[in-house]
Amino acid sequence: MKTIRLMSLAALLAASTTADLHALNITAGAGWLETASVKWKPCEGATLYNVYYIPAGGEAVLADTPLTRRYADGLRADIPGLKAGNYTLRVDALDASGKVIDSAETSTITVEPNNREGFAFTDGNIPGAYNLDGTPKDGARIIYVTPATVNTVVCPVANNKGVTTDYTGLAAILEAYGKGYDKTPLIIRMIGAVTENDFTGLKDGNYINFQGSNNSTRLIENITLEGIGSDATLYG
Repeated sequence: MKTIRLMSLAALLAASTTADLHALNITAGAGWLETASVKWKPCEGATLYNVYYIPAGGEAVLADTPLTRRYADGLRADIPGLKAGNYTLRVDALDASGKVIDSAETSTITVEPNNREGFAFTDGNIPGAYNLDGTPKDGARIIYVTPATVNTVVCPVANNKGVTTDYTGLAAILEAYGKGYDKTPLIIRMIGAVTENDFTGLKDGNYINFQGSNNSTRLIENITLEGIGSDATLYG
């Protein structure tokens, strides 16, 4: 009888150890100005992580995949474009077959409002690609730019006849938007450190030339460029 009990205990310990190896461990969760973030340790067997933000009393919304990045000390996701309020963030770990092998949630996170006021916001004008409550404007295009994609990212832009063409590379996209015909809000999210050596199309080899066509009818007021996380950098 004692032997059977010992064997059962050993089996239980083995099962517990195996489960711990696959456990998804959230190490931090925080809210900021219309943004929330979560950090976690890698989960053994996971090949993909899905991150969801869940407003209080609302449904879970899947965050864009590029918002999740891997660092030496673990993984992190930053989610901008959130209205002020309380949220929880959920991380699902998926294996190669797409099966969820573990999941974890943060405690309640408070997202704070960002005060937008000043001369540029008078007379009902809201510059940039976000609404006053911090959410993206209706129909906003969102592109993600990294050192690897700065010259390959694709975005559609309309011309003076309303014909939309796909432009490749951040320099080409900004040049097309600079003509002022396409008024679709555009959010450019920078991830990681993009240097002059990564960037093709710099004006005179050393700066981004984003120039509007004129100051009256073809303005370019619906564009926001932002860094994701604490290490986003444009350098050189």
